[in-house]
Amino acid sequence: MKRSARQRRDFLATAALLLLVAAAAPAVAGGPSWCLPPLFEGGQRLHAMPAPTAFWLAPLLRQHELCHAARARPDEPRAILIGNSAVFGHPLPAAAALGGRLNQLLAVHGVPGRVYNLGWVNAYELRDAVILNAALDYQPDLIIYPLTLADFQHGAPSLFEPIAAFFASNDSAVRDLARARPAGLEEPFDRYESAYAHGWRAQGYWARLRDLGTLARTAAQTNATALARWADPTLRPPVYGTTGRVKTYDCLEVTEREELTYRDWQSWNVLAYLDQLRASSGVQVLVVNWPVAYEPVGACFNARHSAAAIEEFNRWLRAECAARNLPFVDLHDLLAADQFFDSIHPIAEGHRRIAEQLAPAVESALRVRRADAQRTSTP
Repeated sequence: MKRSARQRRDFLATAALLLLVAAAAPAVAGGPSWCLPPLFEGGQRLHAMPAPTAFWLAPLLRQHELCHAARARPDEPRAILIGNSAVFGHPLPAAAALGGRLNQLLAVHGVPGRVYNLGWVNAYELRDAVILNAALDYQPDLIIYPLTLADFQHGAPSLFEPIAAFFASNDSAVRDLARARPAGLEEPFDRYESAYAHGWRAQGYWARLRDLGTLARTAAQTNATALARWADPTLRPPVYGTTGRVKTYDCLEVTEREELTYRDWQSWNVLAYLDQLRASSGVQVLVVNWPVAYEPVGACFNARHSAAAIEEFNRWLRAECAARNLPFVDLHDLLAADQFFDSIHPIAEGHRRIAEQLAPAVESALRVRRADAQRTSTP
């Protein structure tokens, strides 16, 4: 029997109410009291492929497998993987991306614990800091943070629509973090605080209402898709693409754009915030120099960056991690250009190779955390 329009509206209203209540319930020391049903690839991701349609972190984290693990297996070591669309794994399914590959290796090697992919499309260190701060409620043992120069774009408050939508939906979380004075990021978060004071605050209420409606519809669609695949196992998930590799470009345009977008990029420093978190919470950190495709034209490294800027970033990231004693894995030259979909997104084989290089450091950190937990729990 087909549902009436009123029944569909009632379903969506009920789902939205449940999402609102779940999002408002704080995580507690023993783990979250409850989680939402997983929405995105079984809860393996924070948002849908290929891009988010809802931006409010509270319910998005509640549907993630991180929430379910923290609730069902609070003593199991947990590593969170944060970063841009390349870390998210676009355009691959979650199992073929870095997080899924690392979990396969952890299982093969008998390592206790799991990696949880909290990647988000678009590159922006301030957005990553907000996600990381929110994820601390789920008591991670290790933060894995792959970085490229693209993450250090110098703009706040951002006018890039998906980033602006994120900061509108999460205004309370952003203001809480701004008041905590995140090391290395105080000035840009002050800019967001000023933007909220001049009108963004009102946008946040409506943005969250929109997100709740989107998530309720997503829940209904996810349920319908699961039923359809149960009825017809031959159905396959959609395949997504990228813009593709750009081998021919105007290097002068690249450098001019770079000068505007990455002006004084070192003055906002998410590594200082990671150092601060490690000192205050005891959570371990692993910084990764993520590989990017080398497709030179003139003085440019690729269609995104000049060769000089990439070289400067590589030197700075290594030196900054050394100065702060942050564990660091340098993979900037690991992959050949043909192992990328474009300049920043590796193909499945690229993710496999990255996972193999990172696995020893991840495994070691999780084993140490398990041993430390066992020592403290032993009378």
